[in-house]
Amino acid sequence: GKNYTDSDHSRTHTDCDNSKNYTDANYGRSRNYTSSNNSRHYTVYNQSRNYTSSNNSRHYAVYNHSRNYTSSNNDRHYAVYSQSRNYTSSNNGRHYAVYNHSRNYTSSDNDRHYAFIN
Repeated sequence: GKNYTDSDHSRTHTDCDNSKNYTDANYGRSRNYTSSNNSRHYTVYNQSRNYTSSNNSRHYAVYNHSRNYTSSNNDRHYAVYSQSRNYTSSNNGRHYAVYNHSRNYTSSDNDRHYAFIN
């Protein structure tokens, strides 16, 4: 589906490094996939064409349907729901949730217990 409302998948680890063509019935349908993760309990749901992720956080979950996505996060318990075409997020907060349906979105937050619905 196009909408994901369940972020209770942060206790599993999925690593899909070093794969140019990646096809997985459960997690990814993208043509190009590059992942560099130093985190634990990491799960990525990707259906975009281009995806680059570099994360140092724990308990991290990303639900992505956009074409271009760049995320660099150092926080914990982070969840992003993105359906936009262009998305850039740089957050240092904890317990952060973003619900985005716009085309252009830029967020830089240092807050805790922050929720944004756009």
